[in-house]
Amino acid sequence: MGRVYNDPAANQSVEVAELRRQIGSIDADIMLVNKRLEESQDGAAAMEALRAELTQAKEQARASNAAALKAAEEFRAEQAAHRRSGEKIAEMAEELKNDADRYVLLEKESKASSTELDKALNAAKELRTEIRGMREELQQAKKNHGWGLLTTAEEVFGSKLCSLSWALRICGLDGKYS
Repeated sequence: MGRVYNDPAANQSVEVAELRRQIGSIDADIMLVNKRLEESQDGAAAMEALRAELTQAKEQARASNAAALKAAEEFRAEQAAHRRSGEKIAEMAEELKNDADRYVLLEKESKASSTELDKALNAAKELRTEIRGMREELQQAKKNHGWGLLTTAEEVFGSKLCSLSWALRICGLDGKYS
């Protein structure tokens, strides 16, 4: 049989060792709990940081979305302005073509009118020359034949009652200018 010693110091030593073991176990548990608490606090802080980043990302997305909508609206406005400019340019090109066609037509009419005017001026010059010649002939006839009633050719041609066709008929020139 074994002996049981009732030594109080040994019992106390065993109890102290047991208490130290239990304290060590409790310290380990406390360290484990503290570690988990720190991890959870770090996780909570990380979670808060992630939530803040998510909130910031959402704000940036809203701002980007608003900027994209504004850019799209500006693009549509620019397209509409470009389309209106194209229509205005086409309209102006049509007006320019019409004006150019009208200019060509007016130029042709001007040349035709110029040609007719040149012909009329030449005919007037010829008529003036012939009238001067007739005036000289009348003055010569007055001197040679003594026409006392006609003092100058101006009396015949300058009279307000005398028309050019009547004067030409008197001189026998009415068939030349009809």
